[in-house]
Amino acid sequence: MPPTAVQLLQNQNVGELLDQDDVGLSSIESGEDLFLFREYVRKVLEKRGSDEQCDDVITVVNEIVVNALVHAGGACSCRLTFYERAVLVEVQDTGPGMKSVSALTQVNPSSLGDECLESGRGLVLVAMLSLVWTFASTDYGSAVTALLPLGGGL
Repeated sequence: MPPTAVQLLQNQNVGELLDQDDVGLSSIESGEDLFLFREYVRKVLEKRGSDEQCDDVITVVNEIVVNALVHAGGACSCRLTFYERAVLVEVQDTGPGMKSVSALTQVNPSSLGDECLESGRGLVLVAMLSLVWTFASTDYGSAVTALLPLGGGL
């Protein structure tokens, strides 16, 4: 069984819990809606970390949310939990799920095959940018959780 969000935080020096933001994603129906969602996330991240850290978080959030929207076909939600030195990204959906993946799984980009493919790299980016991450099938669908440095960094 993959680690839970609480287990992902163990042995990580994230500091004190600062804030939490829940974002409903049911209104995302177009590329324009997705753009507005990313802009909302950028605004939430403002002054919490460097531009590079914020870009990494937005990339990870975007990849996880797009995967949920494309593959789940149902409702999904996003939670951002802010700590002094990190942000925990949690996206849950009502899709059918897939094999659970451990946060320690190594993702090899060369195993993706054709370099010209325009999809199939989402979880590779999540793995490369996150300190730790996990994917798990739940009773209600799927959950992807990723921990990224933010603010003081780790």
